[in-house]
Amino acid sequence: MIIVSTIFQNKQAMIDNLNTLNATEALAAIKSAKFSCGELAESCLSRISLRDDSVRAWEHLESAHVLAQARAVDEKDTDLALRGIPIGIKDIIDTNDLPTAHGSPIYAGHRPGKNAECIELLQAAGAIIMGKTVTTEFAYMAPGKTRNPHNIEHTPGGSSSGSAAAVADMQVPLALGTQTAGSIIRPASFCGVVGYKPSFDSFSAKGVHAFAPSLDTLGGFARCVADIVLLTNVLGDSSLTVNSERPEKIALLHGPYWQNAGEETREVFNELENLLRKNGMPIERIDLGPEFMQINEAQKSIQLKECTKTLSPYYRDNRDGFSERLLEDYEYGLSIGEREMTVFYACIKKCKELIAQTFSEYQLILTPASIGSAPEGLQTTGDPVFCRMWTALGLPSISLPFPRAQRSMPIGVQLVGALKEDETLLSYASCLEQLFQN
Repeated sequence: MIIVSTIFQNKQAMIDNLNTLNATEALAAIKSAKFSCGELAESCLSRISLRDDSVRAWEHLESAHVLAQARAVDEKDTDLALRGIPIGIKDIIDTNDLPTAHGSPIYAGHRPGKNAECIELLQAAGAIIMGKTVTTEFAYMAPGKTRNPHNIEHTPGGSSSGSAAAVADMQVPLALGTQTAGSIIRPASFCGVVGYKPSFDSFSAKGVHAFAPSLDTLGGFARCVADIVLLTNVLGDSSLTVNSERPEKIALLHGPYWQNAGEETREVFNELENLLRKNGMPIERIDLGPEFMQINEAQKSIQLKECTKTLSPYYRDNRDGFSERLLEDYEYGLSIGEREMTVFYACIKKCKELIAQTFSEYQLILTPASIGSAPEGLQTTGDPVFCRMWTALGLPSISLPFPRAQRSMPIGVQLVGALKEDETLLSYASCLEQLFQN
């Protein structure tokens, strides 16, 4: 349900463009009293009113609720870390004053009894909870209603489809998403925004609907790396300090799964390699070796086996509420035996040991975020082939939009860092972001 008052359709010019500011810019302006939290919220609501019929990023939003929050924050004079910054919330994250439907008809109209821990942290930091963004069903593969803002005939990706689209379309500067396979990195690539999946368990998942608990990772979307740092300082490490840092040696990953890269992605990586070499960055093409060829199968099997436990009450009592895709994959998960799972867990363990050795030689891995740009059609959210392994390994990753002159649909480059070295990864990301923008 979207409730946006028509009064926001004819706001004065000063307010009309505030929605285009990133969170860092908006925060500095609010602290300097250039405009109020309420005016920023009004600008975002105006943009949503203008674009929601096309992009369809929101599952539930009420303008009165948004403005009430903004007025309350305006009355506070404390130096809050996200004072007045609007943020979209993926609709698998519990909010006690907004419905949380998990993208499923089973949960239509559901109202949680309390906020997820991340919501409490955001509110304490002065953020404005704009509303609930569209998710695929239980954050899995069945598409929702959201469209790609760059071309509404194309998918925005998934499962964090509404969050990525809302940030890309200038409706909010920040949004929360989750990733169990590729649900942050892929839609960030498709929508042309920054998507960040921190090291596993860096942000609290309390109050976030579980699908596969050993993989589920809370993260976020923004339009610049600096905004991801703001978000991380609230949800994770509050002492994070990120400078633009050049990596000493970069691995350009050409295996495993490089054969899945489409022509557009191969062109982007050729341009990327030339750009890095031109700017004196030492890079080397590498293949991680045969041990990693089974890791995507291991990740997918673990994901489906674990969901047979988290979703078991719904399967038992209301399986008619499952989409055909979820029902089929859930029942496949039931067929996976314990002996097979032992093999898959062993594969992940071995690959974690090997990737740690890789990071003893290289500071940063660059790999595709997606097969190519967002495919046409809304029947699929795309293939997470280039994301599954990093989720399985629990490593931090971030997708940065790569500049593509005279080409309409975005493609992201995925940066992967060593386990729990998120601060270093974000410093490298800041460096490459500046390089891409020059």
